[in-house]
Amino acid sequence: MDVLALDPLKSSGLPQNLEDVLDDMHISAVSFNRSGDLLAAGCLDGTVVIYDFDTRGVARMHKVHTDVVLYVNWSPDARHILSSSGDKTVAFFEADSGMKMFVKELGCVPSSAVLHPGNEPLCLVNTPSSTPLLCNVESGQEKHVPMLDEEDQAGSKRQSGIYPVVADFLGNGSAIIVGNAKGAVNVVSTASFQLLTSLKMSGSPRIINFSHSFDRDSVAINCHQ
Repeated sequence: MDVLALDPLKSSGLPQNLEDVLDDMHISAVSFNRSGDLLAAGCLDGTVVIYDFDTRGVARMHKVHTDVVLYVNWSPDARHILSSSGDKTVAFFEADSGMKMFVKELGCVPSSAVLHPGNEPLCLVNTPSSTPLLCNVESGQEKHVPMLDEEDQAGSKRQSGIYPVVADFLGNGSAIIVGNAKGAVNVVSTASFQLLTSLKMSGSPRIINFSHSFDRDSVAINCHQ
C-alpha cells in the first residue's frame, strides 16, 4: 500500500484514545514535568493540582493563589513549581508539600513567568507595563532586564520605553531573548545583561512570545502581524 495515500494523522503515531479526564476541576493552565509522568494543572480558584500518570490519580492539591492560575512551570528536577496568577503574584513552591519558597507581589497581572531551564534558581516574570523581571527565587533579589532599541547619535543602543516587553531564556539559560511591541528583539547575557545580538522584525510587529524546539537549540518568534 502506498504510504503517501494514508491519512497523515493516522499514520504518524498520534494517540487514538482519551487517556483520562480531570473531573470537577476548572483548569486554566497546564504543564508537564520534564519526564512527562506528572502534570501540573492550575485552576480558576487559585489551586494547583498535580496529576500522576503512573497512578492515574491526583497526587497533590495546593492552594497557592487567591485568583485564577495563569501559568505553571516545573523546575528541571520536578521538585518545585513556578506559578503566576490573576491575584498579581508569582509563586515558587515545593511540588510535594506546597510550601512557598518565593512569592513576588506585582502591581499588575503578570503576562507570563518562566523558570531557568538549568539548575540556576532564576525566573523571568513578564508584565504588560514594564521590562521583564529576573528574580532569584532563593535570595529574593530582582533586576529589570533591559530592552535596548533605537540607536542614539553616538551609535550605541538606548533603552526602549515601548511596552509590553516579553522575555524568555535561551538554550541552557545563559542568555535571555527579549522582544517589544515594535518588533525589536535583543539577546542579552543572563549574568551581565550585555547585549549579544539584536534584530528588527520586518514590519515592526508586536512580539507576543517565544517558543523553543525540544532540544532548545532553536526558537520561534510569535508576532502579532
